[in-house]
Amino acid sequence: IKVLPVYFKNSEGRVIYKGRNELREFRYKGMDLVVKSFRKPNLINRIVYGLFRSSKAQRSYEYAEMLLLSGIGTPQPVGYYTERSGLLFTHSYDLVKTDFPGQEQILRAIARTTAAMHEHGYLHKDYSRGNILFKETDGGVKVEIIDLNRIRFRKVGIEEGCRNFERLPVKEG
Repeated sequence: IKVLPVYFKNSEGRVIYKGRNELREFRYKGMDLVVKSFRKPNLINRIVYGLFRSSKAQRSYEYAEMLLLSGIGTPQPVGYYTERSGLLFTHSYDLVKTDFPGQEQILRAIARTTAAMHEHGYLHKDYSRGNILFKETDGGVKVEIIDLNRIRFRKVGIEEGCRNFERLPVKEG
């Protein structure tokens, strides 16, 4: 885990997504792993994350464990790493294990997972199709939620829960 910054600096692994943050896929000791490198925050947030608040990677790791204990799918968290320069936070990395390779069945599985999250008081504040993974299995569709650092914990009412779906694309038909 501690060599993740070097891997990213040397452009190792297969880039899955590169934007505000970067996702890379690695194969390590027979395991498929995905690592998310969070972008370097502005100076104020570097101080806040360095002294007062846990990193996005740490929150993603801890929230993944909470969701799994609640029976809500998310990739198995493996670890996280936080870089610092003195007291200032610089970068963080989130490491998860992955094995992902009827539209109606998929949508129903996503709706069930979302409802379970809301019933447990988990509200994903960045709920978009890029943060929902799914794969078809013999038993149906397995749904897993990622990018967990923006989850909020509170009672989720029906209106707020429905608004959580607004970022998901819909095809008229």
